[in-house]
Amino acid sequence: GKTMNYNVKLSLVFTFLNGTSRGIWAFTVLSGYLYVLTGSNLLVGLAEGIQGTSQALVAIPAGIYLTDGIGRDKTLKIGGIVGALTVGFTLITLLITNAWSERGRYIMLCVALALWGAFTGVWKGSLESIYADSVREEEKSKYLVFKFVITLLSNTAGPVTGIFLFIWRGDTWTMPELTAVFCSGVSLMSVAVFVLFFFDDGRTLGAESEAAFGQSLTHPNESDDSQAGNQALLTAKDVDETVRPLERESKLGSGSSSSLGELAGTFSRKFLTRESVPYIIVTSDVLMGLASGMTIKFFPLF
Repeated sequence: GKTMNYNVKLSLVFTFLNGTSRGIWAFTVLSGYLYVLTGSNLLVGLAEGIQGTSQALVAIPAGIYLTDGIGRDKTLKIGGIVGALTVGFTLITLLITNAWSERGRYIMLCVALALWGAFTGVWKGSLESIYADSVREEEKSKYLVFKFVITLLSNTAGPVTGIFLFIWRGDTWTMPELTAVFCSGVSLMSVAVFVLFFFDDGRTLGAESEAAFGQSLTHPNESDDSQAGNQALLTAKDVDETVRPLERESKLGSGSSSSLGELAGTFSRKFLTRESVPYIIVTSDVLMGLASGMTIKFFPLF
């Protein structure tokens, strides 16, 4: 049978370690720690917002100038360096408490959270890209499910581990206990960061992983010109197949139903094209990010 690609293995390991670590410190402890430190909901939200803003600001230039410029594996190594510095800075902030006041520690934590956002912004696009390029086209669905399942497991493992850590420490949610659990989650991230240094663009599959549109419907002996023509026809057909069921459905009705069907068909032809897919996905991700950022992180505080 076909063995799992080298980069795919690393991606799944990193995904689990990263998700578990973040499940402990970012989703279980962070809001509570900030609230105990400051006593202010406003300051908790401000610090959390800094992390997300930093990630958004770094992700776009990282994708343009790093991933497309120097390569994905080198970008991931840079991400590993940023991650190592971030882990170290966060642990120093949490453990050396006598060096600054509570206000000073809050400011240091805001800087640390900005670094965490930058770290995620650097590695995320490159990891997703190298993962997709390391999977054969016919196996893409299977491996996307694998990665999704690993993500869900890690998102569960992190908070569950946090529960056991709190029980072990006394479940009082005092500053010493919060610090201990916080440091445990951050320390686990150091292992995930280490994995980023081993990705290799040379071990991707290249043409084997390309999702050539309509490729499965062309004959291997056909000329390149013939295949290109078929793929162009398939692109047009794909749009038609999206629209025609709506048009057929509209003909079954009358009056307002018919008008609604025609409107849906026009909308599909005009906006639901292959070129619009990236914009739809980005919009969906932004909306989901805003929604989760305003809810999930604050569950422990609530």
